[in-house]
Amino acid sequence: MGIYSIDMIFQNDFPVTLPKFAILVKYFEIFGTFEDDLSVNIFLPGDQSEKPFLVVPIKRSDIAASTNPYPVEEEGIERLNIISIPVILSPLSIVHEGFIKVRVKCGEIDTKLGRLMLRKLRPGDQIQF
Repeated sequence: MGIYSIDMIFQNDFPVTLPKFAILVKYFEIFGTFEDDLSVNIFLPGDQSEKPFLVVPIKRSDIAASTNPYPVEEEGIERLNIISIPVILSPLSIVHEGFIKVRVKCGEIDTKLGRLMLRKLRPGDQIQF
């Protein structure tokens, strides 16, 4: 198990196959701001910007606004829709080095949620396996 924030480094050359790879997608929006459905788009290294590896559609009607069980102390605080989606890819084959990218599309708005570099160990990297 690993939790990665910047890069995932492999000793061997590409392609590599991971038995299981999980991504926890977290998306926040102000309640009532958007009406369009969402899609979570996951891109693997080498994918074209218009062709994600995986698309997870989310209907607007399936999104429930989160409720705060405690009273709001300040006026003007906005309610949020908070969406958490675990995505498990098993197995996952990576053909070459590059970024796994996670994007959420809502109508014409494309929100970049994060990326993780998958790369080979380079000379000078100070990593212990």
